[in-house]
Amino acid sequence: MRRLIPIVVALTLIALALAACGGNEEDKTPAPAAATATATASQTPIPPSPTPRPTGTPVIMPETDTNPLTRALLRVVHASPDLPAVDLYLDGAQIGSRFTQGLYHSTPLSYRAGSYTLRAYPAGADLSTTLPLLDTSLELGEGLSTVVLLVGAADSIQAVPFEENIDPLPVDTVRLNVIHAVLRGAAFDLQEDEETLMGGLDFGLVGGPEEIPAGPHTFDFVSGAVRLSTLNLNMLANNTYTIVLIGNAANNTYQPVSFSTPVISETPVRVIHASPDAPPVDFYLENSPLVENLSYREWQDWTVHRSTTYDLRVVPAGEPDADPLYQGRVALNPNQPLNLVLLDTSDRLRVVPLPEDLSPVPAETVRLMFINTALGTMRVAIETHGGTLPDLPPVGFGSASQPVLRPGKPETYFFQTTDPSDPQEVDTLHERDWTAGHAYTVVITGYPNTEPLVFETEVGFDPLAEASLSEAVPGQLDAASSETFNMRFVHALPDVGPIDIDANDETIFESLLPGSSTLYHTFDPSENNLQIRDSVSGDVLYADEFVWIGGTELTVFVTGERDAIWLEPAPDDRYEIPGGQARLRILHNAPNQPVLLVMTDASVVATPVPLDVGEGTPVSTQMPEEIVLGQPAVYGQPTEPQNIYAGTYELRIVDKDAGFLIVAVPANTFAAGVFYDLLILPDASGLSVRLELVAHPTP
Repeated sequence: MRRLIPIVVALTLIALALAACGGNEEDKTPAPAAATATATASQTPIPPSPTPRPTGTPVIMPETDTNPLTRALLRVVHASPDLPAVDLYLDGAQIGSRFTQGLYHSTPLSYRAGSYTLRAYPAGADLSTTLPLLDTSLELGEGLSTVVLLVGAADSIQAVPFEENIDPLPVDTVRLNVIHAVLRGAAFDLQEDEETLMGGLDFGLVGGPEEIPAGPHTFDFVSGAVRLSTLNLNMLANNTYTIVLIGNAANNTYQPVSFSTPVISETPVRVIHASPDAPPVDFYLENSPLVENLSYREWQDWTVHRSTTYDLRVVPAGEPDADPLYQGRVALNPNQPLNLVLLDTSDRLRVVPLPEDLSPVPAETVRLMFINTALGTMRVAIETHGGTLPDLPPVGFGSASQPVLRPGKPETYFFQTTDPSDPQEVDTLHERDWTAGHAYTVVITGYPNTEPLVFETEVGFDPLAEASLSEAVPGQLDAASSETFNMRFVHALPDVGPIDIDANDETIFESLLPGSSTLYHTFDPSENNLQIRDSVSGDVLYADEFVWIGGTELTVFVTGERDAIWLEPAPDDRYEIPGGQARLRILHNAPNQPVLLVMTDASVVATPVPLDVGEGTPVSTQMPEEIVLGQPAVYGQPTEPQNIYAGTYELRIVDKDAGFLIVAVPANTFAAGVFYDLLILPDASGLSVRLELVAHPTP
């Protein structure tokens, strides 16, 4: 049901605006604006200074803070047709140029929490000689998001702050607020599909917050029998949206401005100790203990943490100041459960982050994921009494299988190495009753006389999902061929120069540059030792066995970071690309970035069309309908290939859950009939990303 929050200062604003809006209102036409939205709650407006003063050259600069745990967010919206274009300053930093009605910060500014001074000057004014139109204090709270609405005329400008509700949301849900900011404008109902979501919204009122499903929505602003305006929004989950209706009632012009702010996101984390010769350990996220005194084959079940990137340290139990046994960075992505697995021998310990799927399953099924932590194995094949599962390839050491659906019934699993000449049994998981409606994670340890670890989480059923079960094929495990296979390598390491690649002590590729690939090299089953070296220093960066997969073409992504390199093999299919199309696969190897989407225009070759919002920054743009290329890109995991139309167009890299645009890269050319790997790598600052497009050799 609708809720209306009366702005404490509504009467003050009305009186102020009535005084400011006298005269010939027909001449006051607001600039239209568009975008996407969020706001809630109201506070008392910030009054202008009683004695405005020249500021001279600002010298105090606001301190930025991008840590989601401590930062304060700020967004300013110009909402008045009677206020001229203004330049905005927060302390000594200019935060907006030539703001006119409808302009706003499309991405919130991120500062250290504290007290600031917000000033507005006539656009282009000399600050050393000009009095500010607005000179007022502003409090930005830690972990809060503040929206400041500029209203009034030049001689009576007001800054009205709102604190957005960015509390966590249920899965696939958004939070919506609507603000009526048109003086003397008609009261309206917000409708969707002729159903009223919020009713009776008049000037100075905030409707909401309402929680609604994520996805595309069409909102109508209806006053009686008249539709004032319509807004189409594709609303991303885990965001708070605010829609501000601006305009000029005298000219009967109404325009919704909308923007979104990510809500506080949380990530379930499970910690597993899977290193047989490592001592009991403590895990720390930043300086806070995550789990203490964890021994081999022990674990801490799901705990919830704020979603961001943390420094992760593993130290001997009870010794917080000891030299770390392992230290690195770990990204906790919003609403993406994550296993942190400590594995390998004590002299080369590492923590592997492995996402978990805890979404509901189809009726009468279970979801299984297998993690290989067994020392001495390169890959482990998984089979039941009926044979191997055809869509479940062998699981590499330190990695997890793709989740598979199985019937909820008793079943036994066997695990063995993949050497066709001498397969060895690694583990056996004797018959157990797998309960439908649950997700299971099986950790293969290879520890003598013990079964694998099994973790169980109840996830429930999805009544709309149809089961696509992985069924065993008898004898498939014995069908391994002795054919040769072709393999190419892609250098996707962000912090390593050229590399050399050796197979069985023979150099097969030299000086492979970052962001590039080799040709295909033909291997046979006897070639199973791989070494990767720094071409300049000669340092060995990686040395291990690799699995033979007969009769296939593979791309092996050399990924991770210099001190934690791993290989991600992906099967290639370069044939039968439809006419006029190219094939695209994405690898995300920017360790400080969340799950990403690669987006472009639905027309593929279209250029964004600027919306006329007047001069100023930031500039809102109305984009053609967007599409997502491929699956969401998860750090370190290549996506499945997707066919796209050949052509040249812009690629936009977007934070999947927050909806923030991270970078836009124009003029990416995809030739017909070519298979491309798109690498997402850190840029030089480490704060954003860059793209490398790598074409496969022509068949």
